[in-house]
Parts: sequence; C-alpha cells; structure tokens
Amino acid sequence: MIALRSKQRGFLLNPYRFGAESPGDGDESWVKPGGNYRVPLTVLARAKAVSDYQLYVNLQHMPAAFWDHLYYGRGQDIRVRNAAGADLPFDLVSLSGRDKKGVLFVRASLGASATLYIHYGNPVNQRVPYTAPHGRNAVWAGFDRVFMFGGEQENRTSGPGELALAGPGSFVAAMEI
Repeated sequence: MIALRSKQRGFLLNPYRFGAESPGDGDESWVKPGGNYRVPLTVLARAKAVSDYQLYVNLQHMPAAFWDHLYYGRGQDIRVRNAAGADLPFDLVSLSGRDKKGVLFVRASLGASATLYIHYGNPVNQRVPYTAPHGRNAVWAGFDRVFMFGGEQENRTSGPGELALAGPGSFVAAMEI
C-alpha cells in the first residue's frame, strides 16, 4: 500500500481477534438490513484512544462459518458496524471466497479497547457505493492518495492521480499536488 496524506494520520496494524459467529435467528435485536450473520472483531487494548483511524483487517483469520455463510463471493453482503449498530466506513480491498482470503480497512474511533462487528449473509445487499457515507472514499478521507498493490491500481480516495507499473518491483505515481 502507498498512502500519501495531507493530514497527520495513519492506519493501525493493531492486534485484534475474531469471536464466534452469531446467526440472526430468534430475537436478535442486532439483525437488520446488512447481514444475517455477524462476527465480533475485538481490537485489543492500546495505551490511548484513537479517532478516525484506518484499521487493517486480514479476513483470512475469520471463522470458517464466515466463509460458509458469505452470500456473495465478492463480498457485496459485507457491512461493518460498531457496538451501537451504526454503519462504519469500510474499504473491502480484496476477497476470495474460494481461497478464503481477503483484506479490508475500516475507519473507526477506538477507545482503549473496542469491539466492531462484521455483518454478512444478506442476499439483498449490494456493494456499498464508494461515495456513500460508509463507503470506500470515507475510509480514506484526509488522505491525498491511497493505492493498494495486487489489484486495481486506482486512487482509493477517488481523487486525481493514478498508479502505473513501470516494471518488476517498481511503479510510477502520477499525481497533481
């Protein structure tokens, strides 16, 4: 990943753990449009709270049931919410149901420890538009350019600039500053 920023912020590679899947049957008050299943993502304790940070989440470590109940192989049914049930901005960078791998970033304000929820399994859901308040662009607000390796070489902030591969192990970033 290449991230060029205009504000003092970064992203967290913070320790976290996944909990067990919760199915949406019975009187589960959290079940609403956005997922029939959810997995808690507990971000382990930090020395101080952070606000509006991008948390890196490696989906390879999700419980096996996640991959069984993921409705769309490309992740259109995924949503990320806080403990109160509010949608959080997330960027699903990659997902392969076949290989059981994926990466997403979620923008969140986190206390000393926090639990977020990854919701999935709702066939009605379509991909969150990049420009939605909880879409990809909102994750990278405050950054001038963000590029991810291994897929689309587009600026994930939807700002100007593109990334062009110039040969093995090198790249050229075309930007207006």
